[in-house]
Amino acid sequence: MKRSTWQWASQYFREYGTSVEVIKHSLKVNEIANFFAQKAIEKKIIIDLDLVDKASIIHDFYRGVTDKDHQKKGGEILAKEDFRLGRIVAIHGLKSILDKNAPYTIEEKIVFLADKLVLHDSGVILDVGIKIDQKPARQWREEAKVKVLKMLDELFFELGTSAGELWRAQKKN
Repeated sequence: MKRSTWQWASQYFREYGTSVEVIKHSLKVNEIANFFAQKAIEKKIIIDLDLVDKASIIHDFYRGVTDKDHQKKGGEILAKEDFRLGRIVAIHGLKSILDKNAPYTIEEKIVFLADKLVLHDSGVILDVGIKIDQKPARQWREEAKVKVLKMLDELFFELGTSAGELWRAQKKN
C-alpha cells in the first residue's frame, strides 16, 4: 500500500470511528488485493492499481457507524469522490454476488474476493465456507458460497496463480 493511500484512508477511519479490528482486517484485505493486482499486471491485464489499493483498504470504513448496510452507505459516501471506488465498496458484501450488480470488473472482483478470503485479520482462509457459514445457514448463503468459489477459481486461472501461491505469499508477510 502506498503511504498516500494510508493517509487518505486514515482520515475516513478517524472520521467514522472505524475500530482497530476492522482496520487490521482491511490491511490484510489490502495485502491480498495487491497480490492479485500484481499478478494481473504480470499477465498484462489492464487494471487500475490505485483503485484496487484504495478500495481494498477503505471497503469497511463505515462499520464504525453501523454493521448493517455498511457497504451501501459507505459506497454512497465514497462515490462522491470517485464513482468506481463507491461502487466497489457498495458491492463488496456477500449478497451482491447474487444480484444483477455482481462484481464484474477486475478491480471489483479482486476487492470482493480478497475480502471474502480474510476472516477478521487472520489472513487467507482457503475454505471460504469457514467465514460464510458462521451465521445460521440460509439458502442464499449456500448459493453465494458456490458463486464465490467459482469466481475465485476463475480469478486464479485468469491471473495464472493458485491458492497455494497466495498462501505462500501470505506466510512470507
